[in-house]
Amino acid sequence: MEAWDARGGLVSPAKQAQEHLETETAMLGRALAKQLRPGVGFCLVLYNFGAEGNMAYLANGERESVIKLLRELCDKIEVKP
Repeated sequence: MEAWDARGGLVSPAKQAQEHLETETAMLGRALAKQLRPGVGFCLVLYNFGAEGNMAYLANGERESVIKLLRELCDKIEVKP
């Protein structure tokens, strides 16, 4: 299905997919935030499978803290020889 932007230009399927993923991420983030008690942080990453997949993410913490958290997570889950 074709989509058009505000200026009347055709929106590519890739752009549509990215916008849809960002909308879903925001929706899930709002729902998740409502369910958590104060003081609990989260980082949510959604992506489409495939070589040209899209990614969308959000977090409710400070950017620097989330980056540190993600680096620590990667260190923990990375398989080391």
